[in-house]
Amino acid sequence: MKILFITSLLGKNYGGAEISTRLLLDGLTAKGLDVKALTTRKIKEDNQLISISYPVEIPKKLLTLGNNQLDYFLAKKIKAQIKLVNPDVIHIQDNYILPATVIANKNLKVPSVATIRNTVLDEPWDLMFNFPISNFLKRRNKTIIKALNSLVRVISVSNYTKTELVQRGIDSEKIFPIYNLPPISKGAETHSSEQPDSNVHLLAPGFIASFKGFSVLVNAMKEVTQQNKNVHLTITGDGPQRKTLEKMTEKFGITPYVKFAGNISFSDLFQFYSRSDIVVLPSIYPEPFGRVALEAMFFGKPVVASKVGGIPEIIEDQKTGLLVPPNDSGKLAKGILNLVRDPQLRQFMGQSGQEVTQTKFNPDRIIDQTLRLYEQAISSKQH
Repeated sequence: MKILFITSLLGKNYGGAEISTRLLLDGLTAKGLDVKALTTRKIKEDNQLISISYPVEIPKKLLTLGNNQLDYFLAKKIKAQIKLVNPDVIHIQDNYILPATVIANKNLKVPSVATIRNTVLDEPWDLMFNFPISNFLKRRNKTIIKALNSLVRVISVSNYTKTELVQRGIDSEKIFPIYNLPPISKGAETHSSEQPDSNVHLLAPGFIASFKGFSVLVNAMKEVTQQNKNVHLTITGDGPQRKTLEKMTEKFGITPYVKFAGNISFSDLFQFYSRSDIVVLPSIYPEPFGRVALEAMFFGKPVVASKVGGIPEIIEDQKTGLLVPPNDSGKLAKGILNLVRDPQLRQFMGQSGQEVTQTKFNPDRIIDQTLRLYEQAISSKQH
């Protein structure tokens, strides 16, 4: 089976959607399948990736907002590459490239599936962006839903995301929840979390924007450090709210306890997980999945996370972590302190998390589910 991924994500391994797409590409390739990926980003020495827009890279902000002109411009380039690759199935990996791919494939009629990794509801955009950007994104949602209606199979990254799609009018019979893959590299084995000091180390990876809840976490750290001076937080990633958060830590007098590590490659992030004792996921918007929680479990780390979106499908409260109300720094601080004070509970939750990644999030199972969906899509086009 020849598979063509079409994506605006591959080329940089920072965000959760990018990492999940790459892991699936590598997982399918490891099964002996012929997989190529068409991406809007510039490519450096990767024979699995084909650039749509080389030598000019389309800015991610423009892709996120989208418009008809850009869709038709991309569709011409995508159509040419589909003809060259001649795949048995197309797998569209993100909302941003979805409308252009549907246009490109209209006459070619290659069996296609799409994975939805972003919210398709309108309300979350108000949490994530200010007007008028939020209104542009709501309008774009209508185009995305129309494109999804033309496909025979749609993958949602969680049951929660499926409920969103059904709410927007997509036929539930063609939506199949398939979870994202955990890290599968042999280089990602768990290491001891013992530290050369007596501190308890928190880790919070992610895009540093208001909807990710990092300001809630910094507020929580003010309370945590008042009660325990041995707790230290590392925030990895970057984003528009970073400078604001750095000023907040100075204002609260907690700069010695909070470190901003900047963007970290996926492979380097393994070491941050290994050295942490607790991972925190403080999102205030409905995460479609919550990749950080899955990665933490893979490394045997307990998680304190917001009870939003798809996160409760990953974290089982009181077993693999603690779920707290979103946007509540007091409850977040309480959850963190409960784990800080109880090393045995941390160990129990970490071990439970690793067991769950080996069963519920088993890579072979997830890849087999994906392959079955490809076969269904191919079969449906033959009838």
